[in-house]
Amino acid sequence: DNIAHVYSGDNEAGNVALCVEEKYKYASATNSDTETEHDETLRPRSNLPRNNKEYNSKEYWEDRFRHEKEFEWLVSYRDIATQLKKLINRSQRILLVGCGNSSFSADIYDDGFINITSIDYSENVIDSMRKRHEKSRPEMKWIVMDMTILS
Repeated sequence: DNIAHVYSGDNEAGNVALCVEEKYKYASATNSDTETEHDETLRPRSNLPRNNKEYNSKEYWEDRFRHEKEFEWLVSYRDIATQLKKLINRSQRILLVGCGNSSFSADIYDDGFINITSIDYSENVIDSMRKRHEKSRPEMKWIVMDMTILS
């Protein structure tokens, strides 16, 4: 069962931070630094690292995004649009942290939320996403940034 939880917060300036958490039943959801066996019948992933420690490697993400066009990690915008529309309005500024190559940023933009900044620490993915959306979604902002060092 997929369970999506949407959290939001705002401040006097009208800024919104969104956190989407989804719980999946799949074998690779562990903090283990050892090799893991992935049960592809639970949630197939073609390019899983050999161990979860690789997710901390910027090189892993740069290489992955060099070869992968799009991947939806948690939920699509369509999956949670009804919940989000209850929590945020179209005039608020939205920060999408760790945007990767997901279509979430474009989908929420296409639904009228145009004040979006999407960040990721992979230069490859930010360059790719900026090029992909610069003409059709010109107000979107794409920034190379590490979410652990927001400044």
